[in-house]
Amino acid sequence: MITSGEGNYRLQLLQIITLCMALFVIVACREGGITGTAREYEALSSDIEAVECAPVPASGPNQAISFNYTLKNDVNNVKIKIYDAEGAIIKNIEDLPIKKNSAPYGAIKWDLNDFRGSPVANGQYIYKLIYKKGENEYYKQGKLTVQR
Repeated sequence: MITSGEGNYRLQLLQIITLCMALFVIVACREGGITGTAREYEALSSDIEAVECAPVPASGPNQAISFNYTLKNDVNNVKIKIYDAEGAIIKNIEDLPIKKNSAPYGAIKWDLNDFRGSPVANGQYIYKLIYKKGENEYYKQGKLTVQR
């Protein structure tokens, strides 16, 4: 039991949520009601200079989102994974191009279809640009919105 100037608090682990390999931990509960906070922990990447996706929000029946990425150093095996708001993977785009001495290093379009070829629903999605350097994988993630 921890006592503060405003009342008694009992710390307990309320929930651990893993979303796209990011870890969210909610750790505080005040007696009589939840006043918890969430913290996100994710792998950092110093080799990814920029990831841009446009247009966001994506709208219209034949719309696509373009991902442009710039890498600072030589890497290999670049891919993008797209997750729904609940953390389920809906699309995996493998073997992305790496064009050296050009800006951006690579660009790819996503047709807003899932891995079965079906159009995704309206909503928030999380993308993760993943690359391999040596034996390790690194990533940078962001959010995008689809409105049809």
